Amino acid sequence: LTAGNDGTIRLWDIESGDEIEILFAGEAPIRHLAISPDGHLLAASIDDRVMVWSLEDMTLRYELAGHTDLVNSMKFSPNSTVLATPSQDSTVRLWNMQTGEEIRRFEGHVAGVWDVEFSPDGLRIVSASLDQTACIWDVGTGDEVGRLIGHRAGIQNVAYSPDGRTIATSGPSELGLFLWDAESRQLIR
Repeated sequence: LTAGNDGTIRLWDIESGDEIEILFAGEAPIRHLAISPDGHLLAASIDDRVMVWSLEDMTLRYELAGHTDLVNSMKFSPNSTVLATPSQDSTVRLWNMQTGEEIRRFEGHVAGVWDVEFSPDGLRIVSASLDQTACIWDVGTGDEVGRLIGHRAGIQNVAYSPDGRTIATSGPSELGLFLWDAESRQLIR
C-alpha cells in the first residue's frame, strides 16, 4: 500500500511492481497510513480526520472526526481494538475500533502532538509533542502518569522497547536519541 499528496491509496503487486488498484481517491493529501496488528484494518489520516477501512473487503468502516487541526500520525493498540491519533490541535484521541466512537481525549500538551506509542501491554500511551515533552498516559483512566522532560526542542518520535521498560524519544533539531526508564521517568542516556 502507498499513499501520498495526490490523495490516493494504491495497492501494488510486490513481485511485479504493478499497481493492482486504487483503493481510495480523494482531493486532500493522505498524510499517514497504519495497519492494525491483526491485519484487519487500514487507517489513513486526511487533514483533521481519519478514515478506517476493513482490509478484508475494503469497505469504509469509519470516518473519525473530532480533531480541529492536522492528524500527524496514528497507532493501533497491540490488540487492534483502539486507534490513537495525535494532532496539531495539541490532543491525542483514542477511538474504539468496534464502534468508531471517541473513547478518550488526552489534553496536556501546549503544542502539536506528533507521535504516539502504546506500551506493549496496551495499558499506557506515550505522546511526543513540539512543546519539548513526552507525556505518559493511563489508557483506562485518561490520567497523565508522567512527563519526560529534557529535550531542548520539539519531540517528533517516540517508541517503547518490546519489554516496555524503556521509552525512546527524538526530534529533528537534536542529534541522537533520548532513552528513558518507563517507570521512573528518568533519563538513561
